[in-house]
Parts: sequence; C-alpha cells; structure tokens
Amino acid sequence: MTALLAVNSGMLVWTYRSRQNVRREHETVTIAEIAKRIAKLKGISYGGECLIEDRPTCARYIIPDETIRSETAVRLGIRNEEDFFGGIVPNELVSNKVVTHPLCHSDADAPPAFCREMGHKIESAVLRGFTAFCEEDARKAGTALLKNGALRIKPEKKAGWGKLS
Repeated sequence: MTALLAVNSGMLVWTYRSRQNVRREHETVTIAEIAKRIAKLKGISYGGECLIEDRPTCARYIIPDETIRSETAVRLGIRNEEDFFGGIVPNELVSNKVVTHPLCHSDADAPPAFCREMGHKIESAVLRGFTAFCEEDARKAGTALLKNGALRIKPEKKAGWGKLS
C-alpha cells in the first residue's frame, strides 16, 4: 500500500456529471459513493464533484456518471486510462444503443457519424428493431415491426434519436 500512496500523493478522486442538474439525487449519491470507495481503494481522498469548466489544481482521477466524449475527457484533464474510471468514445452516438439496430430503409435520415452497416452486421445478436432519427422513418419502422406483433419505442438521450423494437 505504501507504494500506491507514493504514486498517488497529491491526487484526488472526483465525480463528473455529464448532464449538469439533470441527474436525480439518488443517482448523484450513488456515483459519489462509488467514487469514495474507489478513492479508498486507491489510497487517496475524494474531492467531490468537478465541473467541466474547473481548472485542475492537482492530479485528478475522474469518475463520470456515464460514457463521455473524447473532447469532454480532454477538457476534464483526462490524459489516459489511469486518469478515469469509465468509458470514452469519439462520438455520442457510440455511447448508446442506437448503433445496435439498422435504419428502416437505405435512404433513412441519420447523422453523418452513424454507421449504416453496423446494425446489419450484428442483427443476429440483438432483438429485431430499427433506429430512427426522424418521425417519418419512425413511422415506417413502426409499421414494419407491427406486422410481427407489439412493439416498444425507446427514446435515446438526445432528442430525435430513438429505437423501435
């Protein structure tokens, strides 16, 4: 344990809320508790919650509330996998399940970063469904899925992103 303390001296563990003021209190408390336990395991102190605009005053170990984008990681001072607990993705689309289903047709609307082939490549490993980025495509996807019975619609965190299965 002495070596661990020497390596981490001056470092603090911090939590980061990616969607400020959106998390419910029990989620915030849970993430803070996880951070406190990780701090204890690392032999360092828990510093609290940091904000994206905070300038680090010491070495930090960040525990975000969800997968973060690479540009957010840079702004938080995360340099490598030893600076955080969680996941970093190059694009927000990759951080959620919208990538697991194909579009309902080849001309369907999708952001440029959406990989149109991914859903088709993994369809044998997931439930049947579609990802839709506009109301017209959601209606087409829903109509196709209703032919096989009931369906559910799962909105994703960004408005206009959704899955139908």
